[in-house]
Amino acid sequence: MVWRPANALSFCTPEQRERYLVPVIRGARRDCYAVSEEGAGSDPQNQQTTATKAGGGWLLNGEKWFVTVGDHADFMIVLAAAGEDRAPTLFLVDKDTPGIAVKRTPRFMHTFVYEHPEFTFTDVYVPEQNLLGGLGRATTSPAPGSPRSAS
Repeated sequence: MVWRPANALSFCTPEQRERYLVPVIRGARRDCYAVSEEGAGSDPQNQQTTATKAGGGWLLNGEKWFVTVGDHADFMIVLAAAGEDRAPTLFLVDKDTPGIAVKRTPRFMHTFVYEHPEFTFTDVYVPEQNLLGGLGRATTSPAPGSPRSAS
């Protein structure tokens, strides 16, 4: 069965579309959405996971809970508070990037075939081109000039 791509992937740049969206559509890759946190739930204004500018990209630090399909996906869409303004921002992160670890995999009573692990992010380097939709655009419309913007 081919997995359905996350809606957020509709904001991919042309390069991101080729690397992430098209392979998901073809069944060659699988995404997961890493948003929820222990103290914030899925509220983007209270996220504790941070993204700090570093060397042409970003360093992610924090943890995510209940990452559905996180046990099977090969890349994540991670919500983090980016920069000094803590702008809610989405990042495309390959799951094999150094600094990503499974903290635990809670056991749920359900019939869903995949799990919902918790992940930690420790100085996970994400290149600038893996920012999804624009800085601070995780809760609004895409950045001007992106494929899904009105301009």
